[in-house]
Amino acid sequence: MGGKRALTEEAKHEKREHIMDTAYCLLCKKSFQDIKMVDIAKESSVSKGTLFNYFCTKEHLFACLLIREYHKRYELVQKKLSGHDRMDAAESKRFVLEEFESLLDGGSPYIRMERMKTTILEKNMDRETTVKVKRAMFRIMEEMITLIAGKSCMEMEMVEELIMAQNAILVGYANLSVLPVNVVEAIDELGLSHKKVDFRKEALRAMEYYLDGMMSSCQESKRLT
Repeated sequence: MGGKRALTEEAKHEKREHIMDTAYCLLCKKSFQDIKMVDIAKESSVSKGTLFNYFCTKEHLFACLLIREYHKRYELVQKKLSGHDRMDAAESKRFVLEEFESLLDGGSPYIRMERMKTTILEKNMDRETTVKVKRAMFRIMEEMITLIAGKSCMEMEMVEELIMAQNAILVGYANLSVLPVNVVEAIDELGLSHKKVDFRKEALRAMEYYLDGMMSSCQESKRLT
């Protein structure tokens, strides 16, 4: 009797993508803490053993899912820039703000995974897995930085600083806007509802302030040299 036929690389890739699709759908409905690997296996119609063959932990799975979101972001940036020649300062600013605004859905899985990347995902992965995940993340970001620098008025170092600032603003304002129920009730009771953070509005405004300051500083440096 012949043994069970091994999966082709294409079939393995499809199964891996299917598992990540399932995890993504679950994250749209539940908190990360409420999602169990057994739930992902069940919803994916695979055994727990098979699931762990692809992803050693839940943190590893969601880190890989975040990497896939980075790929999607890069592909969208690539598409948006495909029709552009080299942009001047005004065009570069408009592009950066429009691309940043496209990320500003406070409840999106992308932002939720960014918020827990260092505090939960990377913190709870072993060293070998962390190195692989970080290498993949850095590679995608480097490709995006190179692409934007090549099409805008900004140097690569400036774009790199900009991406880091975007992430800090994104995560920072998302954290400020997502409050526990008891805190929200206390704010309402104290008549301080006007102090609640409008995530989309405040994050976009902070990004514009940062971008204006960065470009102004860059222009001043060029003037003095």
